[in-house]
Amino acid sequence: MKNFIITKEESGISIFKFFNKQILDFVPIAYSINNVLVPHDTLVETNDFVESYSLTHKIGYNVYKQSLAFLLSYVVKNLLLKGHFELSHTISKSIYGHYKDGTLITKNEILTIKARMTDLIKADLPFNIRRLQREDALEIFKQIGNNNEKYKFEDKFPEEIPMYNIGDDLSYSDYYYEPLAPSTKYLETFDLIQFMPGLLLRLAKRTDPSKLFDFAEQPKIFDMIDDTNRITNILELSYMTSLNRQIIEGRGKEIILISEALQEQKVAEIANHISFNSYKYQIIMISGPSSSGKTTFSKKLKVALMAHGHKPILMSLDDFYLNREDTPLDEEGKPDFENIQSIDVNLFQDTLTQLIIGEEVETPSFNFKTGKREYNGKKIKKDRESPIIIEGIHGMNPILTNKVPRHMKYIVYITALTPLNLDPSNHIKTSEARIIRRMVRDNRFRAFDIERTLSLWRNVRKGEENNIFKYQEFADIYFNSSLTHELNVLKVYVEPLLKKISQESKYYKDAQHLLNILRYCEPLDARWVPSNSILREFIGQGDIDD
Repeated sequence: MKNFIITKEESGISIFKFFNKQILDFVPIAYSINNVLVPHDTLVETNDFVESYSLTHKIGYNVYKQSLAFLLSYVVKNLLLKGHFELSHTISKSIYGHYKDGTLITKNEILTIKARMTDLIKADLPFNIRRLQREDALEIFKQIGNNNEKYKFEDKFPEEIPMYNIGDDLSYSDYYYEPLAPSTKYLETFDLIQFMPGLLLRLAKRTDPSKLFDFAEQPKIFDMIDDTNRITNILELSYMTSLNRQIIEGRGKEIILISEALQEQKVAEIANHISFNSYKYQIIMISGPSSSGKTTFSKKLKVALMAHGHKPILMSLDDFYLNREDTPLDEEGKPDFENIQSIDVNLFQDTLTQLIIGEEVETPSFNFKTGKREYNGKKIKKDRESPIIIEGIHGMNPILTNKVPRHMKYIVYITALTPLNLDPSNHIKTSEARIIRRMVRDNRFRAFDIERTLSLWRNVRKGEENNIFKYQEFADIYFNSSLTHELNVLKVYVEPLLKKISQESKYYKDAQHLLNILRYCEPLDARWVPSNSILREFIGQGDIDD
């Protein structure tokens, strides 16, 4: 990242040309003026504070991904002409692309697409921008089959819309809620592989853009995506536009209740499996990243197992944290709770062993105010045919339970995969949904302001990469805790807080990024959210009057 103040002599040229004149030790791919991300053709003015970002920066990397996705969609549209192609979820650091109707993309077609993309990248064609009035852009959206939902956002769009196209070809244009790269040459590192019935767009590593992420099969994630798509089909939802329409038509309560019931059904299916195999499962490990809903899911699973006649014990790994003075520190000298070494592994293993052989054990509680483990006389004993449910971010780490044979463990990985994208071009990442959840929870129950949550998020994400994601394929099953309606509900709580972040704040761009997503979500009343919903873990019991 590099920044400058524009002088009078430098004003009046595009920000792209300005940075091209500078001597930098990196190649800029994204730009901001006065803390606002802008397209590369935006003119700079005297006293503007301008910044540029490389592909290794979070902002630059997002621009790279979005630009590469646009290039792929453009090529598919022009070469295959089969139907409605879209890019949706991320699988093994790659973006999954497919036809909505399930039409197979063949290996030969993928080779043809890749060759065409490579040619366009070598040609260094600019991502040109036409700034259109909203009405004119909406008319284009209606005419382009691949964007047949976007025009339904109507007045949620800004008055002026930057429409992108590649070179001088106006046959395919699209609008993205944040800027694209200056040209195709920035997209050199990519690959395409078949992933039936569609394809995977493999991406460059952010830390080393000359190399691709390693690809690993993740069949459980794909199964979860299929299950999530089944739910959205039952609800007759395709993108955020269709959910907005149903909310406006007065079906918001119905959507919530059906969506919640379908999620309860999935919990019941998991409980049925565990109950049927109760003769062998001694412990149920519940793991997942921050704000994925582990705590509420664990409580739901306990109730579902009790309905089968079991008496499960519920334990939290948080209660086995080392005392604060013994907690390992991160690079900034702060307690690193994302590190497995922050858990008293020996104490946890001894407690688990004693419970499994039928002994009564006094378990600790961790006091987050004092930073110490406390014993308050809480004693538990395991029923012979009932499991111990253990919840925590380190639940999949084999170090914790290496004294328990694998066949005696059942591992559930909780994620928050967003069921709906905004439209075929603009996607909502799982991490974006989770940070919104966490912002609401931190503000309502921990008295944190938004900026404090954002300041902690970088280390949280780093800890997830190091301590959670690499173990996720150890799970026996994936559970998607995200709900179709949650962003619409959370918007009511978080949008006013995000709007309070000043343009001078270092987190202003993060706030604007999330606001760019939320502006396209129709607000939804929280009073209809059931009291046992996973969403209640973040919003509480609600304070909206009838």
